[in-house]
Formats: sequence, C-alpha cells, structure tokens
Amino acid sequence: TNSASEYDSEIMNAVEQATPAAKGDKTGSDDDTSMMSGEDALVLKAAELAVDAGQLSTTALQRRLRLGYAKAARIVDELEQRGIVGPSEGAKPRKVIMTPQELTEWKLRLAAKGNQIDSTGM
Repeated sequence: TNSASEYDSEIMNAVEQATPAAKGDKTGSDDDTSMMSGEDALVLKAAELAVDAGQLSTTALQRRLRLGYAKAARIVDELEQRGIVGPSEGAKPRKVIMTPQELTEWKLRLAAKGNQIDSTGM
C-alpha cells in the first residue's frame, strides 16, 4: 500500500503557474510590494484621496474605500514608499508630500505604461 505517488505533469505545471512565487528577502527584487492590478487601482485612488485632502490615515482609507485594516495599512505603506505621503507620526494623519501637479504627472506616466504601477514608484 506504500507505492510511489504518481502525478499528472499537466496538473503539476498548472499548479506551479497559478501559485505565486515566494518573495524571500526584499533586497534586489524588482518590486518589493508586488501589488495586483486591482490593488494598483486602489493605490491610485488612495493617492488621489490623499492629495485632495492634504493628509491621509489608514482609518480614512478604510472608510472611504471600504477596506479592511490590513489592506488599508498596506496601501498607506505603499504610498509612503513611493513618496506620496510622509512617515507615520503616531496617531496623527500622515502629511501628503506629493503635489496635485505631481499626481497628475504620475497618472499620465501610469497611463503611458498601461496603468501598471512599477517598482520605480512614480
């Protein structure tokens, strides 16, 4: 009853292609935050909300974009890495670093790239 397992190679290939690769350490990767295109739209919307309001908090993103805390916090971290919002100041909302003009330029660059946010940030 302890015979060797047999696997269908087509199924194994499909599973390997559908499973995301492990990220390992973050040094030298093309995109440390590797967000899906659906999340790219959320990052862009969050950037617009931040620039319009002049400040941004995780709680504000949760309310305005109807997100859970973890996803909203990841997006805020993404915006900080991209230089759109400043670092955390405890319980205070984060200050917005990007100007409306810079946001417009960033959106134009994204449109030229097919709306894919990449590791270069802007």
